[in-house]
Amino acid sequence: MQNVVDNQIRLDPKASDRMAQATPEQREMGSKISLYITEGVFIANPALVLAGVALLSLGYGPPSTSSSAAKPPTAAFFTVWIFATLPTIVKTLLGFSHFRGSRA
Repeated sequence: MQNVVDNQIRLDPKASDRMAQATPEQREMGSKISLYITEGVFIANPALVLAGVALLSLGYGPPSTSSSAAKPPTAAFFTVWIFATLPTIVKTLLGFSHFRGSRA
């Protein structure tokens, strides 16, 4: 993950300038904070995806009419969205297992 943070800093000119002007202690603390934020987002990605899908599927709930023939598309929407985001979730979980293995 440190490589990812280093690449993020290298690709952002403002961040590169800030790091160049910082003292060594500030540079180390900034790098550590960036690493924690990057790891947190990486680890929380599956939960964030599922929470977003759940919230969006609530918006596609039962229709407001009282028609008995209309079926609410919530389950279908949720299922399609989960299958569409499944590669992202699996990729994150595989990366997390690699990340945990490299730190042990």
